Amino acid sequence: MTRPVNPWVVVLSSRHAYLRRGDSGTAVTKLQKKLRVLHARGIAVNGKYGATTWSAVRTLQRRYHQHVNGVAGVAFLRKVGLTVKITTPAVLSSSSASGVKTKYLRTFPIHGNAAHPYSPTLYPYTDVWHTIGPEDTPIQGAQLPAALGTPVVSACNGTVIQQTPTATGVGGWWMEIEDTTGTTYWYSHLSGYAHGIHAGSQVVTGQTIGTVGNSGDAAGGPPYLYVEVDRGGSVPVDPFSDLNLLEPTVTGA
Repeated sequence: MTRPVNPWVVVLSSRHAYLRRGDSGTAVTKLQKKLRVLHARGIAVNGKYGATTWSAVRTLQRRYHQHVNGVAGVAFLRKVGLTVKITTPAVLSSSSASGVKTKYLRTFPIHGNAAHPYSPTLYPYTDVWHTIGPEDTPIQGAQLPAALGTPVVSACNGTVIQQTPTATGVGGWWMEIEDTTGTTYWYSHLSGYAHGIHAGSQVVTGQTIGTVGNSGDAAGGPPYLYVEVDRGGSVPVDPFSDLNLLEPTVTGA
């Protein structure tokens, strides 16, 4: 007996593990069919990720309490009922790059260098999870103090799915990276991005993505990196235990 084929499988490359405006093909067609059922029955099923598809994705992202960017990442595609398969996936395991068992972070997100040395002794941090932040809302990540300009690195293998072109809002210069499990990583209050890093960039664990700053609502205060980890792209988890297991790496010192 032949096993039935799942018609809702979408195959994505690890170098493009999302669907976004301008994409086309069978994966977009399947997404559009799901969007017709869940949101807009009048949406065209033409395999072209245009303005209407983009708008429908944003509407559902609001409904699912995900970050609203119009990019259908792994977590979103699974949420609407699609089965996502990643070809040549980035290497992910339950161990960090140093072999230490961690749940989400594969390396410490700040790497010091000769110009900007970094260690928890120099810049002690504490678990601020669910304490009240400057916006009078619970903090849902980690705040890591460091010198202005200290290198910030990707804590996972993944894809940059959002990046603000200017310092704007409470996060200032910020970016979001998604790994192939659908977990997303937010890096906020940066002073700038590394050369060549932009929305759509494929990054690897330990790759420099920007520098520590005090942009956004941190302006005028001491520089620090805010890191938020969202399981499935929408459920924040406390990264403190992972951070405590990982030793900051000093490069070029």
